[in-house]
This record gives sequence, structure tokens and C-alpha cells, in this order.
Amino acid sequence: MMGFAQLSHIQAPLPRSDDHLLLELGSSLENVIRAASDGGTSIPLPPEAFKSKSKSKSSIKQHLRKWQQQQAKESNALTPSALTGMGALEQVESDLIGRPKMNDDDARFDDDALNIDVADPVEDNSIHHVDIAPGDMVALRQLLQVYTIRGEVAYVYPRRISRFSLSRFISHAELSPLIPHLPTRAIEQSEEGKFQVVDTAVPREIGAHLIEKMLHLNNLAGEVYRKHADRCDRAWEIMTCSAYTNHVPLEDIAMLICQQNDRASISTPMLWCIFQLLEFNPGFVKKTDYHRSGLNYTIISKGEGQNRQKVAEWVREYQEQLASASLTDFDDASNASEVDNNQGYNPVKEFARKAQPLIQSSREIRDAREHGRLGPCRIAAGSYPIDITNDSRHRFHFGKKEEKIIRFLYEWVVDRTIDNYSHLYSVGPSILRAIGMYANLELDRPTGLLLLQELGVLLPWENWSVYSRNLILPGHGMDSTADKLREVATSSTLSIEDSMVGLRKDWGSLPVFCVDPAQTTEVDDGISWEAIDESNCWVHVHIANPSAFIKPDSPVAEYAARLTQTVYLPERRYLMLESESLLQHCSLKANAPTISFSARLNTDGEILESKISHGIIRNVKRVTYETLDSALSPHAFDGSQTVDSATVLTVRGELPSENTSPPDQILTESEVFILRKLMQISEARRFKGVEGTERDGRQGVTSKVDTQVYLGENHPPFAPCMEYSRLARGDPIISLKTQPFDSEHTKYASLAVQMIADLMLLAGAIAARWCTERGIPIGYSCTKSNPQQQLSKQKYLQEVYNPIVARYGRVPVLLSYGKQALMGRASLSAQPAPHEHLNLVQYAQVTSPLRRYNDLRTHWQIDAAVRQEARTGTSLVGNTDQSFLPFDLNETQRSVEKLNTTISDLKSIQKLTRRHWIIQWFNRAYYYNEVPLPKPLHICILGIDPVQNYNQGVIKELGIYCEITAVDAAKAQASLEMGDTWEADVQELNPLTHKIVMNPVRLVEKSAIDYGSYMYPKPA
Repeated sequence: MMGFAQLSHIQAPLPRSDDHLLLELGSSLENVIRAASDGGTSIPLPPEAFKSKSKSKSSIKQHLRKWQQQQAKESNALTPSALTGMGALEQVESDLIGRPKMNDDDARFDDDALNIDVADPVEDNSIHHVDIAPGDMVALRQLLQVYTIRGEVAYVYPRRISRFSLSRFISHAELSPLIPHLPTRAIEQSEEGKFQVVDTAVPREIGAHLIEKMLHLNNLAGEVYRKHADRCDRAWEIMTCSAYTNHVPLEDIAMLICQQNDRASISTPMLWCIFQLLEFNPGFVKKTDYHRSGLNYTIISKGEGQNRQKVAEWVREYQEQLASASLTDFDDASNASEVDNNQGYNPVKEFARKAQPLIQSSREIRDAREHGRLGPCRIAAGSYPIDITNDSRHRFHFGKKEEKIIRFLYEWVVDRTIDNYSHLYSVGPSILRAIGMYANLELDRPTGLLLLQELGVLLPWENWSVYSRNLILPGHGMDSTADKLREVATSSTLSIEDSMVGLRKDWGSLPVFCVDPAQTTEVDDGISWEAIDESNCWVHVHIANPSAFIKPDSPVAEYAARLTQTVYLPERRYLMLESESLLQHCSLKANAPTISFSARLNTDGEILESKISHGIIRNVKRVTYETLDSALSPHAFDGSQTVDSATVLTVRGELPSENTSPPDQILTESEVFILRKLMQISEARRFKGVEGTERDGRQGVTSKVDTQVYLGENHPPFAPCMEYSRLARGDPIISLKTQPFDSEHTKYASLAVQMIADLMLLAGAIAARWCTERGIPIGYSCTKSNPQQQLSKQKYLQEVYNPIVARYGRVPVLLSYGKQALMGRASLSAQPAPHEHLNLVQYAQVTSPLRRYNDLRTHWQIDAAVRQEARTGTSLVGNTDQSFLPFDLNETQRSVEKLNTTISDLKSIQKLTRRHWIIQWFNRAYYYNEVPLPKPLHICILGIDPVQNYNQGVIKELGIYCEITAVDAAKAQASLEMGDTWEADVQELNPLTHKIVMNPVRLVEKSAIDYGSYMYPKPA
């Protein structure tokens, strides 16, 4: 269904409707019934495993369960029609608004809503937020204010509307006559949660041209289908024969299906036709986190498709056997055995028979709990924290058919390439039911995860997020091409030749300070200062220069482009540049090659002159942040900052000590003098805005939990095992560095951290300006704001932010979150654009070429430009020629599009990994008392969404973010309000969705700051 988005008249969050949800679930009720039914026998789980049973299931599922208890159990056989070919286009009623995006089982923890718990909020490349402006055409999900193709005004929830949108489909002038007829009232509390078609009637003559325009697009899309009907019906077959596999843009699929030569030939009706074609085609898996401008698909291979159909056939045959047996009369056990033998062999039945003893072995040493959780091992692993037993009683080699079933379960649970509403979705619950050992649990994806862990396909603690198909990381045996490329890229025989030879400046005895943690091995930046006179100085930011030693088309460069950046996880890291010889040569130290970004500044921090030069640094001093803070004393902390009060809590022993020796940390008086001069420059720039305006550029610190994991020396390879079962003894050592959460104050980083950040931003500003002046295409960092948010930002500052700061004399952390969210999100662009977070006219990341591909790519462009200027003896300022560059504008644009997607995937993996280990730690600390926790636990309310009954908060004692259930206001004699503190119980701990759900039971303390009167003004 189509509709036009109109945002300006919304005065309150707009809820969805239960009635509308019934329409959405209508075609999927059979699957819900299947998932709710019980079957077979089971090994009972410990009673305490269910003491915090989730209450978040929908009322529909509750009614279905009650209904089923009153009815005879059904066979739930898969019908032949459910086994249609992968290329078939399923027909759906065009009037129905799209199905919901996520089930309860699929809703992953989302801390982006408040932009919290993010390691680098400034460089948040996530592009899954939807940018919708008045006049855009959208493919609807659920709740915004819209005008539909049926001429109705409706409320549709905005977070779930965009599967597809066309920006500026109509002009604001065309939309304006409609606006006076739209409702302006706020949604009543009794109406929240209901999809509403508003009674307000828009005169037909006013809305007719809009409806005609949408119908016209539908008709044109129909013509596209009729013209390419054969290829549309064979879309999956065609794409599996192409070179495309992962991250395939909608435009590229349309180009291939509609036989167009390039993207410029793709019309809007083609995109709309192909989008609808792929919506319910199980051969295409859409990345639902992306807006239409970044809509990508994963294409299921032919082998995977055939395997899924085969497993579905086995399940159907198994259910038919059960149905046949239930109709057979027999009086004694011998007759029953005869009937069982006559049913014949079935792979699902055989798999269930073999899985049961493996599951039993696992439960002898680990508790099986709800939501896919396993308890810690009750048997020690010996001298190592982890041991995978080789006992033949616990190792079973799976046959080919069993492997097919396991692979199906893996794709259903971990890969998530089987859509919730696909006809194949019910196959997973059917297999769980056939095994007969999960009767007391929901037969859903979390229980599927439990099965994979109990079979040993995944180890009980395994971080399966790194196996994401969206971004296949190397070293797991899941992509042979990437693994082979990695071998070549890490070869010790790589030649080291300097492409900038003869163009390097010798920096001589100039002190260069490299500020990093003591354990840092890849040092990629350093800073230096030179006095000119009392009011002017030169500041140099020296950066490692691997681009001079790597050819842009070499295997090393290809591998770096594939990985995009170094990925740091608690249990391991994935280096973008893994060649030890290359890292040793390029990492900053005495006599290291550099590319330096230099600025002549006055005491006010104004850039008077800037330049880029290649060189060699000689006098290098390694300094830790702690040492730098001491050197900056007594200015190491500003008045609003508190001393770090972190606490380290570890389960299952202690982490082994690191053998990292910190560098010499003794600073001379002259060195301290230079560092304080650099601090003065950074402070001047930190509080200076664009064109001389003032700003607060201090770097806020979120309550981010630092996680460390030790798996031991004999940990098996990081990869799912589908060939044989495994039984794991022992558990990882997990350490969390936590600190209490303070909602009343925004904490800021130490001046050492802020100083280095400021100087790195200076280098990025210099690089962006230098490249722009010379017409060199690079990937700029900028902020992309929602047009509607731009309209409300000043209002937020005037009516919310500034009044609260003025009244209370401080900046509460909740206000910092809100202000940051309104500034838009950071992403890469091939064109220079402002970066509002940083208050820079233009900016490019250039300070980490050893660990970020876009930085490395920019360095290649700069290197080539410097060589060209040296060759011609003239400046390239005003240049339009790109023939001497490794990458032209078109190549840069394509690279930026891919990088935005890949960087977002990497950030998601890092965030989910962090949540994974926090949940593993919390499971063992809270339920098994492996480390003492404060009792009771308290939560602070950070975000309230009455529309979705979704609230965010943080466990105050631990600084761990959580989801909060709605409070029973009558029982608690209070309601949830921003900033309040509640005593709370743990309701759900879900490894699959990465959720910690807390249930507020008693109001402990009202917030000292009254957010409500500012943040939720009552309409006039």
C-alpha cells in the first residue's frame, strides 16, 4: 500500500492498532498456532528456569494458546502449496498494509533510539533511520500521519513505515491544499496502540490528483511487470546465475531483471515493480535496517534454496506419518511397534532420535533455560577455562541429511534468512516439536538457538554475531575467497617500496608525541608544536603513511577494502592490515615515514595557513593518556568532571595479566611546556564554532561498559560446527569494568582525551579543505539530518534544552542524548558537506590509515596529488583533471555507498558483540551468583515510548542499558517518568535478541530535574 507522509501536524506519538495488527497477522496465524503448540515428551527444566517468564507476548498469541488448549491437537502438516518454487511471486491483498517488521522473538535490543552506549557516537555511520519529509511517497509499515492510495487519512507509526520511499514524489505546493483538512488533535491515551483511519474526510477534489499520481505509478509498475513478466517470475533464478551474492542494491537487481545497461536507465516504476516483486520472494533476503536509498538484498544460493525445500518436504512427510498413525487403531505395544516400522525412514524422525541423547548429555552439565540461555558448566575444565571433550560418547558425526537439517536450523536462527512470514518459517518449530525436549518452551528462534548450543553446533558462550551474512568476517571458514585473500595479504614476502621517495621532509629533532594506551601495537598518529612568535605557532599532526607502500590494486588493498576497518571485539580482533612487516615499517616510531597535516594558528585557534607534507620523524616520544593528564595538571579535569569510579567484576576466575611494558613515561620540563601549548590550542578550537560563533565542543562520555574475555589457549576454531556434535566443559572468563550511572550530570572525557581528539579533528579539517580546493574526490564525513528534525531542532533547544540548563545550572545526560539525536547521523559522502556534530564546514577522516580503509583510500588520493604537484611544479588548486588519481569521482561515489553499508554492519556487529558478552556475564552473575551483585537492582528511566510499550533505561549500579516493561501504575501507585529511579527485577535475559528486560516494581526516587513539563508539553 502507498501513502504520502505528512509530519507537521503530529502533536503526539501515534500508536498502532490491535485491529490493524489482526489484519497484518491474518495470513500468518497458522504459523503462530504452530509455534504455540506442544508435542512429544521432554526432559523437564529446573523450576527456577521459568521464574521470570516473559509477559511481553501479544494478546493474540495468548488467545490462540487458550483456544488451542480447548481444541484437539492438529497435525500442522505443511501443505503442498506451501512448497512453491523459490522464484514464484506470492500474491497478497494489495489493500493490506505491510506485515510487521519484527516479532517478539525477532526484536533485537536497540540502543540507537537514544544514541546511547555507542563507542564512537560522532562517527555513527548507521543509516537505518528513516528520513521522511512531507510529500514523500512511502511503502507503509505502521504509524505516521499519511494520505493513502484509497483517499484515507490515517495514523501510521513512523518507526516501521519505510520499506520503500520516493523522495519528493510530489511537491510541497501539491501537498499544501491537503494540510488544512488533516487532523491536529493529539492521540488520546485510550487510543494509543491503535491503527486509526481518521474520520476527517479530505474533499475528493483536493486529494484526487494525489490518488491519481499513486495509481499512475502502480499502473506503470504493472506495465513493467507485463513487459518483463518472464524475467520477473524467474528473478531468483536469474540472480543466482549472476556474480551478485551479498549486499545487492535494489537498483542493480532492477537493472539486471529489466535488462538495462546502467543505473541511469532505471525508472521509478521499475524500482517500485521490482521492490514489490522481491517482498515475498524467499530467494531474496532484504536488509530491513536500511532506507530505500540504501536498500540491499542477500541472494539465497541455489544450493541453499534446494536444501530448504528438501528439509520442508521431510517435515511435511514426517507430519503426514504422525497424522496417519493417529488414525490407526492398535491394542497393544506390538501392534504399535508394527505401525511405527511401517511408517518407514524419515530424516526428521531420525535426526530427532539422534539429537535426544546429545541434548541429555548437555543437560547433565548445564541447565537449559528459557530464551535460549544455557547455564554455566557444573564440571571444571581442568587447567584451562574451556575444554571440548573428545569422548566418543559425546561426539557424534552427523550424516548428510542431518547436516541439511542443522544448516536449515542455523539459517533460521543465526543467519535469519528465513523471513518470519515465509511458508518455511514453521519448519523450524516443527523440528523442535519432533525432538520432543522443549515442551515447556516457546518453539521459536531463541529455543532454536538453545538446540544448536546443546548439539554443539554453537558453543554455549559462542558469539554468533560475527558469523553475520551481511558482512562475512575472515577466518571462520565461511568465505574461502576472503580467507585466501587474507593469506596473500599477510604474506611475509611483501615488498616494501616507498612511492613518495624523494618527497619526504626530515623533521629532525622536532619532538613528536604519540599518545596511546600502553598496550597499543599499531601507532598511527603523533602530534608536534613549533613556535613562530608570541601569537602564532605551527601544529603538526603526523600520521602513518602505509598508502605509500601499498598499491591501490594490490591484494593487500583488496583485503583492506573487503574488511573496511580493523574490528576490535572482546574475544579477538580482525586486523585490516595484517602484514607484520608492513605494520612494523609503518607504525610510528623513530625514523618512521609519515604524512603530516600542518596548520599555522593564532592563540584563538584560528587557522591562518595549512599544508600537507610527507616526511620522516626522528624524535618520537610514546605517552599514555594517564601520563598526559598528569602533565596537563592542574588542568587535567574541568569542574564538571568526576574521577573515574569504575569497578571491575569478573566471573569464572581472573584474567591473565598482560605482559605489556609501558613506554618511558618521564617527561622533561620542555616536553611538558609543549604539551600544555598544544592543550591551549585545542581548548581554543573546542569552544569556537563556525564563523566565530561559540560552541561547547567538550566530548561527553556515555556509560559504556568495558568488557574483556579470556577463552584460553586451546579454544576451538571460531566457526559453527555442523559435521559433528561437541560437548564443552568450562566457561570463558568474562570481566566487566562498570561504573554507576548518573543521569543528573553529563560526564566529559579528561583533557588528555579531548586534546588528542581536537587535534585529530584539526587534521581532518585540513585534509578536507586541501582536497576540496584541488578537486580531489574523497570520502568526506558529514552529518545527514532528517528534514523534519531540522525544523524541530531550534525549537528543542529553545523550549527544552536551554530552559532546563538555565534552571538547574547543569547539562543532564538525557538532554545530551536528545541534542545529539537532533543533529543528524554521521555518514560518508563523495561531496564535501558540513559535519554538525563537529561544527566543521567540511571534514575527512585521515588519522587512522592502519585501521580504516577510507582513511587509507584518502591517503592514496593525496599521495598521487602531491606527486603530481611535484612533477608539474604547480599547485593543483582549482584543478578539474582526475586522470592522475587512483580513483575518480564515480569510483569514489560507489566506494562511499558500499562503505556506508559495511561500516554500519561492522558497528552493529561490535555493538551486538558487546551486548552478547554482557548478557553472558549477567546470566552467570545474576542467576548463578558467580560474582556478588548489589541487591536490589535499580533502574533509571531514559526513554519512554507509550506507543510501542517500549521503554529504555539503565541499571544504575552497573551502567548496563536495558529495556523496561510498562509499570502497573495502579499497583505501583506511580507511573514511569524520565529520570526517575525504580527498584526492578530481571524479567528477561535473551541472548538471541540481545535484550535485558527489567520489570519496575517500586518507585525509589523522583528525578531532581522535571523533564516532563519541558519534554512533553500538553497541547493547547
